[in-house]
Amino acid sequence: MARPRVLIEENLPVEALGIESRRERGASSALPPLYFLHVWWARRPLTISRAAILASLLPADTDPQWFLEVLGIKGDPVKVYKRILEARTTGEDLGTNPYGYKRAFSEPVPETIRKELHSRLTNYWASSSITVFDPMAGGGSIPFEGVRTGMDVISNDLNPVAYVIQQATLRYPVQFGLGLVDLVGNYARSMQKFVQTVTNGIFAEQDNERVWGYLWAHTVYCPSCALEVPLSPNWWLANTKKQKVAVRWKVTSNEDRLVPEVIDVTREDYDPDKGTVKNGAGICPRCHIVIESDYIKRQAQGPGLGFQLYALAIKVKGGLEFRAPTIEDEAAFAEAERRLAENLPRWEALGWVPNEPYPEITNDPRPLYYGMRQWKDFFNPRQLLSLLTYLEAFNAIKDEVTANHPADEAKAILTYLAFALDKAADYNSRMTRFDGTRNKIANTFDRHDYAFKWSFAEMNLTAPGLGFDWAVDQVLDAYEGLCKLLGTANHTMNWLSENRTLPTVRLGSASDLWDVADASVHAVVVDPPYYDNVMYAEMADFFYVWQKRTLGDLYPEAFLDPLTDKTQEAVANPALFSKQGTLTPKAQAEQDYRNKMQGVFREIARVLRPDGVLTLMFTHKRVEAWDTLASALIDAGFEITASWPVHTESEHSLHIANKNAAESTILLACRKRESERGGWWDELLPLVRQRILERAKVFEAKGFRKLDLMLATYGPALQVLSEYWPVKDSTGQLVQPERVLEEARSLVTQLRVTDLVQHRQVTFDPLTRWYLLAWDVFGAEQFPYDEARLLAITCGVDLDRQVIREHGLAGKKGKYLILATPEERMDGHRRGSLDRAPEASVDALHLALFLLNRDGSQAAGRYLNDHRLTTDTTFQALIDACLTAIPRVRPEWQAIHILATAYFRTSSQVLEQIQWELSQKEG
Repeated sequence: MARPRVLIEENLPVEALGIESRRERGASSALPPLYFLHVWWARRPLTISRAAILASLLPADTDPQWFLEVLGIKGDPVKVYKRILEARTTGEDLGTNPYGYKRAFSEPVPETIRKELHSRLTNYWASSSITVFDPMAGGGSIPFEGVRTGMDVISNDLNPVAYVIQQATLRYPVQFGLGLVDLVGNYARSMQKFVQTVTNGIFAEQDNERVWGYLWAHTVYCPSCALEVPLSPNWWLANTKKQKVAVRWKVTSNEDRLVPEVIDVTREDYDPDKGTVKNGAGICPRCHIVIESDYIKRQAQGPGLGFQLYALAIKVKGGLEFRAPTIEDEAAFAEAERRLAENLPRWEALGWVPNEPYPEITNDPRPLYYGMRQWKDFFNPRQLLSLLTYLEAFNAIKDEVTANHPADEAKAILTYLAFALDKAADYNSRMTRFDGTRNKIANTFDRHDYAFKWSFAEMNLTAPGLGFDWAVDQVLDAYEGLCKLLGTANHTMNWLSENRTLPTVRLGSASDLWDVADASVHAVVVDPPYYDNVMYAEMADFFYVWQKRTLGDLYPEAFLDPLTDKTQEAVANPALFSKQGTLTPKAQAEQDYRNKMQGVFREIARVLRPDGVLTLMFTHKRVEAWDTLASALIDAGFEITASWPVHTESEHSLHIANKNAAESTILLACRKRESERGGWWDELLPLVRQRILERAKVFEAKGFRKLDLMLATYGPALQVLSEYWPVKDSTGQLVQPERVLEEARSLVTQLRVTDLVQHRQVTFDPLTRWYLLAWDVFGAEQFPYDEARLLAITCGVDLDRQVIREHGLAGKKGKYLILATPEERMDGHRRGSLDRAPEASVDALHLALFLLNRDGSQAAGRYLNDHRLTTDTTFQALIDACLTAIPRVRPEWQAIHILATAYFRTSSQVLEQIQWELSQKEG
């Protein structure tokens, strides 16, 4: 079968796609409705999802402007974005929407566009139905865009929670349209009435008061004075321009419990940032001893941590007000504890209480460290009582729903009601956090882990218009948004009249697609799990234990096990392994991930047509993840035919300058390899280098910087390897992807050094070169140790011996390396001398910065002049390079800028670059 080239193999408007993807995520309150329907982790933007699907199917000669129009991108976003950057420096007001069109994802695909698209694809593929498959669909962004554009969609995931989310995202809005909204809302109100009746008295509200939330601190008994110490890193309640409110604790010598009071910080001499816990250790506010982290954990795992109510958030017109708890508030909570104890035996007998143990085999044991042995322990007694009462209301109403509606409709109604209960749990656990800068509760999964929260928030789930009503509204608003985007907001007849089939949602391993026919899929578009980035199954357990109790009988195929399946999940999970001989758990996890992904890719190859396209989305900064994925892909019989980086994540601005994060999604277009071409590494190396340098210069010109520029070259480098596979070296050994990636890393770092010194003929010593490139590539003070080690190899320096031990340029903390500040390195002249010449240029730079900060500009200038550094061309180049490489928000950059202005002739090109970077400051 002929394999004519498709659009993604020839051209992709990456700049426009990046701008629109970032617009899509520009405001957390205006994200696509998928985000608000239910929690899932690491979702891809809808814009890049649709682009990946269509670019994998449309012919290579497709007009780029028409392609952008199909994506909903109108006009010239690249041109507008440049105007926005200019306006930030000139102060020009471009209005609220300078692009002149709504965000691309936010409108349904026009019927005229969809019909023309269908016509073009039918002619190109000689088929009236085009099948798109995402075998690892997660939250469903990719298949959702497939449905919106009229494809026959197959969606799959191993995880039961993802499987149910996909049903609610892809199928039910198409089947039922907006008719479900009133039905779900009515049944939710019935649940609310039931709960309000049986929970009366567990919240003590004052007259005309609407308590929005309760703020708690975990407590531990001081080992010295026996005080019950409330633990929180700070005591802010509201820290905004309009509100400065905090809690202050009254300390007495004869009481073992503190009393909170709410104060206006603007009228008091008080610092709320001085909390009672830092880095896992507490401090007693009465006797001032340090309460060690291990002691806190021992108490948590023994009798357990306590929790003390320290403030109530009251809903008022225009926001929140705060008050201290009263005796009545304490009594209401005690009443909730009594009722929980009274009802718990009955609920346990019914199997409604999430008593499943938190897994001991886990990558995140922090819940166990802090006494959360079972899933019910994630909630304080009133939180658990509220959730279990809603669960009782849900199960009470289930028979009514199933009796009054056809089976599929009843299933859909109950699914969305269960999602509201999930949302209530997510925002109402001991792992939530109150954010006083935005007057909101940060949910349990505001991060992709189980980070323990010293202080937490409790929603008032039973009050009308708050708590559970809010959760229902969130789900229904999201559902309405899905219907609008799918074009089913008014009715479903237009969908059915076009003879479009409902999307297929399946549950199972992507390595066993037993019911998907051979060579039946035109395009597989997948965003696979990123090595060890997110442990989806571990995270999903939080919801699984509740869904098993709400939806287990409706989706019996999904909820057979006590918890989600960790063994089949395609992630690098070292917790599943113990050391075997010389193989570490990490090495075994890597091999396991490789094997599983190879199995997935082999199944994809089976179901993909001979002329079909596999497009991978990959956003990972670690070389080992790329090496493992590429090995699995190549071994399964695929070759990479194109690679495109798209800036999909938040821009690398001053706001995130201390974070080491990849901003780009890399799209890899792949085909089934038609033959084993074979090649020799020595002969292919010039081609590999040529491809790397060509693409690096192209992407650098498009604005790719730091880590993203390096990632952008991985695809082109691997493309050569996969095209000529199997490739052998002079010893006859197969060349693995890691070797090709090493070549890309080396060439890009050389290119970056050349650019940083404006092509001047200077050579830095290895240590200085490593330091400069660490800032340039990672753009943060903290980054993965393994990546730092690979960079050190590239620079010819020993990371552990030279960088860490001998020169103290950085320190190792767990999996990460943290760059040392000049003060940390030079205090007491441990690694620098005023009298003798420095061993490395970076030592001289740090000593000058240390003197500048401690003794002032003249002291730094004397040192620089004494060692003739102000006239040293290499040192001048280092100053210029640091001004380009180090983020502007860093104190090192500020100090270097002072030195450059006072003692060096900083090149005009560097100053222009600085001005350009500053112009991109967000906000």
